[in-house]
Amino acid sequence: MRTTLNIDDEAFAEVKKYAEQRSISLGEAATSLISRGVASLPNFKMKNGWVLFDSVPGAPPLNDETVRLLADEDLNEGVQRAFSPRR
Repeated sequence: MRTTLNIDDEAFAEVKKYAEQRSISLGEAATSLISRGVASLPNFKMKNGWVLFDSVPGAPPLNDETVRLLADEDLNEGVQRAFSPRR
């Protein structure tokens, strides 16, 4: 399919570099990069207003205690930032 896209200069440079390295057209390069990017997105679904997604294979289970520890850690970092001298 033929179309026109407006993309950032940096994105164009990356597609052009990718195409040149593989001796393929810009269209083929853009298609390949877009397909790879979409395929790497995590699968998710909505349930009762919550976003659910599959965890990384081998990741430890996320339970209430882990959430509490992470929240406390985040709070402690915030307090430290609030009371640290500004440079």
